[in-house]
Amino acid sequence: MEDPRERMTASVSVGELERRWKLTREIMREKGVDFLIMRQDEEYLGGYVRWFTDIPANHSYPFTVIFPLDDEMTLIGVGGFPPQESYYPPKWAVHGVKRRLCAPYFPSFHFTSTMDAE
Repeated sequence: MEDPRERMTASVSVGELERRWKLTREIMREKGVDFLIMRQDEEYLGGYVRWFTDIPANHSYPFTVIFPLDDEMTLIGVGGFPPQESYYPPKWAVHGVKRRLCAPYFPSFHFTSTMDAE
């Protein structure tokens, strides 16, 4: 079977992602910050999730990323109730992510607004 990573044509290299994470963690240590939390629900504006993970949020399906000072990231996407593991993006496509979780939240459904944080 073909390696699916070979079909990705515009991805950021693992070396570049590691450089970004290292620089970010140096600044976090200087400023006394333990975690960064970022959220994105579309691919054209607000590219923090893409900058840290190389995963875009497409078609208004949100992603939340927790970037800790001394560990790998947690990525939260749309799906079933926690603690269910997310199936998207697939493990082979994500670097530096320790946990992939999902929650049933969607920005245009007001009744799901608290589910992102729960």
